[in-house]
Amino acid sequence: MNDAVFDKAIRDYLWKKAPILALVLGAEDHVTAANDHAHKTLGAGLVGKTAAELVVDFDGTFSPRRLARDGEVQLVHFAAPDGSLGTYQVACVDLGDSTLLLGSVDGNDLAFVQQELVALNDEMGNLSRELARKNAELSRLDEIKNRFLGMAAHDLRKPVGAMLTYSEFLLDEAAPRLDEEQRRFLGIIHSSCGFMSRLIDDFLDIAVIESGRLTMHLSWVDPATIVAASLAVAEVHARRKGVSCQVDAPPQPRIQADAAKMEQVLNNLVLNAIEHSKAGDTVWVSTSMTDDAWIIEVKDHGAGIGAADLSRIFAPFERGTVPKMAGEKSTGLGLAIAKKIVEGHGGTISVQSTPGAGATFTVRIPVASRGQP
Repeated sequence: MNDAVFDKAIRDYLWKKAPILALVLGAEDHVTAANDHAHKTLGAGLVGKTAAELVVDFDGTFSPRRLARDGEVQLVHFAAPDGSLGTYQVACVDLGDSTLLLGSVDGNDLAFVQQELVALNDEMGNLSRELARKNAELSRLDEIKNRFLGMAAHDLRKPVGAMLTYSEFLLDEAAPRLDEEQRRFLGIIHSSCGFMSRLIDDFLDIAVIESGRLTMHLSWVDPATIVAASLAVAEVHARRKGVSCQVDAPPQPRIQADAAKMEQVLNNLVLNAIEHSKAGDTVWVSTSMTDDAWIIEVKDHGAGIGAADLSRIFAPFERGTVPKMAGEKSTGLGLAIAKKIVEGHGGTISVQSTPGAGATFTVRIPVASRGQP
């Protein structure tokens, strides 16, 4: 046998036809040569790269020089240009001034990997089915919860409304005939009934919203009438607390909106501002119109909102860490309801606040079509 011819045949096969990786690594494990299979598998431009750039070394144990020294074989993951991984059994040979890296795919290893992938795929399928079952169960329980909230709130609305009306009547008409302690007790009853009435309304609203049944009844409305109706309610609460309301709402073109729901949004924002204000403070309400939006701003000079609260202030049942000035109770639903109504109009609501310097809530309602129909 001609050794030279044999050696050339081996080199040609290894370099051009063999289905294995063959890399020659020089100083600092830089690739100085690569066979055709390596170029097809790992991409062009291998020369000059380091082995570390080609290998995904999860446990940090890969070292060509160590493999060459110890004569070991190691499973090594190589990254293909498309981001996929190829797993090879790698052996290295010391060539003196360089190292020859050889990598082959072992049939047993490939079968094992395929079995692992099949098992993982089956497990993912089982988990997906279990997740779907859990989601269906959660949806069913959520629907039951919404129905319960709606029925309970509806049944409570009438008796609580009666207590609120009668206690207000007694405070207005019978107060002169009551002593100080009786008036205080009656005031507590009236305040508690007011809170319960707002809580019931919020429960009914959130039950409708979470059930996906929130419907906007759009009509052409004058923005000024929404502001006026809301301020008529808010000013009653403001006077009781010694807070003034300043309004800047110039005449503006009619827009398409659900007037009752937008009034509810403004009520929530203004009452929230009043509750976070102390006697002598002023709550500012302003509206403006741009080419594409009706903008409402409600500003108070209360304690402000902390950074930790800003990210979750519009979530249902969330209450800020800063207490209201007179200790008013909160359902934690008002701002969540306002956000859903604004989003139902295709708009946005946001808040800016600095602790100790109050807060400004801004609502933007799109008015792509404006004016009289």
